[in-house]
Amino acid sequence: MKKTKKAGILFSALCLFCVLSALPVSAKSKGIPRRLILGRKEITLYVGESRKLMVEKVKPAGASEKVSWKSKKRNVAFVSRNGKVNAKRPGKATIVAVSKKNPSVQAAVQVFVKKLPVKKEKTCIASGKFHKSGDAGMLCFYYRRTFSDKHLRDKIVIRSSEDFQEMKKIWKKNAHTDFRKTCLAEYENMDFKRESLVLLHYAMSPQAYDVRMNSLTTKFDASGKLSGILDISSKVEEIPPGIYVPAVLENYTLVLQLDKKDEAMIDYYRQ
Repeated sequence: MKKTKKAGILFSALCLFCVLSALPVSAKSKGIPRRLILGRKEITLYVGESRKLMVEKVKPAGASEKVSWKSKKRNVAFVSRNGKVNAKRPGKATIVAVSKKNPSVQAAVQVFVKKLPVKKEKTCIASGKFHKSGDAGMLCFYYRRTFSDKHLRDKIVIRSSEDFQEMKKIWKKNAHTDFRKTCLAEYENMDFKRESLVLLHYAMSPQAYDVRMNSLTTKFDASGKLSGILDISSKVEEIPPGIYVPAVLENYTLVLQLDKKDEAMIDYYRQ
């Protein structure tokens, strides 16, 4: 009886082994990533800033995207379990994403942390252009949703070509419209080594036209933060008496093009 039982167990184990051996490689490796691709290869932050990293793609498709994050220089840039990087002090740090399903699969991001420039009140050399569209509002929404940053300020800063390409990817993925028709398209080839872009969203009267930015100055507020004060002018179309106009505001995008040091020292913008 015991011999029969042992023989039965051995036969069952042999059958199971044969079944597993017969499975295709794709079935056995289902859910096991072989390669990780992150949304960025490098990012630049100033001390005190934060940024959410993300896994853009895994190969094969359908494999687990779950990763653990670690920083090789925690005193320069610390990373939380959900991929949020906090810039601590000037320097360079490597942030590594390690697949939880396959620890041998990793991907890295280089984080460059810069010292904040000395903040001062001044008149900035900057150019600003208004675009009548909802691009900035939509981009900000998609940006928040993608990076899960509830404390994101009401501005979008683009400091490098990689920042620009990242915004382009977010737009194409979510908006499903031609990027060449957005307010950002004309800035794709600008020199990001010297200047940064700042996108601000405004809602204005539908009767407003010839909206312009005249100047940008900086001033400390009561809490010690440096505000960028925008002098904006516009003309308003006169409505004949008795004409009813719906109270619907038009969306505008103000794209600021300014020196990188000025952009880095300004905490927020206001009129």
